Amino acid sequence: MLSQVLSSAPSKNSDGFYEIGTKEELVWFSETVNSGNGEINAVLVDDIIFDGEYFIPIGSLSNHFNGVFDGQGHRISGIEINEPSQDYMGVFGHSDGVIRNLTVDNNIVGNDHTGGVCGFNTGLIENCCNEGNVSGHDFVGGIYGNDDLKPNGIVRNCCNIGSTSAHASYGIGCKAESVENCYSINSWNNYGISSTESKNCYCIKAGADKACTECDIAFFESGEAAYLLNSANEKTVWYQNIDIGERDTFPLPDSTHGYVHSKDGTYTNEHTYKNGVCECGAKE
Repeated sequence: MLSQVLSSAPSKNSDGFYEIGTKEELVWFSETVNSGNGEINAVLVDDIIFDGEYFIPIGSLSNHFNGVFDGQGHRISGIEINEPSQDYMGVFGHSDGVIRNLTVDNNIVGNDHTGGVCGFNTGLIENCCNEGNVSGHDFVGGIYGNDDLKPNGIVRNCCNIGSTSAHASYGIGCKAESVENCYSINSWNNYGISSTESKNCYCIKAGADKACTECDIAFFESGEAAYLLNSANEKTVWYQNIDIGERDTFPLPDSTHGYVHSKDGTYTNEHTYKNGVCECGAKE
């Protein structure tokens, strides 16, 4: 486990957010939140890569994270958490704040309320993806864990392409107040999503709750998922290389990939213009 090695806090940007660019700085951020300073804000300025080290989740049952954490499209990977008797496991343990624009790829084992991004979320998680392995006893999800007692938190534009396993495991998570424009391709979970209100969500395995539309892998590979996920957004969030560059199997919240258009029942990255207007409706 990495311990506090910084002699001073990381620098702040013009908005007063701490700029986190190393794993030591992320450890500092976790320790600062867990010591009772939950309202601090941070942005990632680089990918954070651990080498199998243990990491104490940001925010706990007694000291929630209440700030804003913006990954700015970066990744946190390589964390190893093996705490099968401990609840509230994830990169974040317990969050009432905002977590956005982050991809995680770690191995996380907890007990109850365990998630790839956050163990227990009562705030907002948006534009986040889990690519890692998450397991536990109960209420385990690729994005968040939560429980089945009371709907908590809002989750939107998130995806799980990692694995989840538990007595009750969810591709996205359990019992959120609202889940919108999300997908999970995990076919090992018991359920896709459990939510009081879910909109425009897609899962390889929906489970008994049927809170997401069950579909097959071809639905994602074709570009249809990316197109439909974006159709419910005011701005484009999901991108996928279909006929440009290296082909993507799934949509990603990454604007370096291609924008997906619909044309004659198929999906493409290419524009065909006539009189300055694309067949997909976009202007040249």
